[in-house]
Amino acid sequence: MIFRETGLDVSSAQYPPADRRMAVLPCLLLWHSPQINWDGRLLGCCVNTWQDFGNVFSDGLSACMDSERYQHTKKMLQGKAGPRDDIPCVRCPRFAGISKHPLRAQDLLLPL
Repeated sequence: MIFRETGLDVSSAQYPPADRRMAVLPCLLLWHSPQINWDGRLLGCCVNTWQDFGNVFSDGLSACMDSERYQHTKKMLQGKAGPRDDIPCVRCPRFAGISKHPLRAQDLLLPL
């Protein structure tokens, strides 16, 4: 029906190569621009609002980013560690795709 109405084909690939960058962009924020909520909660990315990695006002940014949970999250997004319930990403709608196609070194090096 989509093709008939619009002339556009439908892809079954969850992350087609042209769209991969946009799909993983929020996850890259953990490396390039960790998101901090107004109240100091380190959220990591712009999608997460439900769980934090500590409070940068009370604990300090370095302590939060060096925490075992934050480091595990980065490894998990690269496919180097398994998911855990205490990591916000496991509740993220993007995580299903990321877990099938983990972030690669070249993803992490792309300029924002």
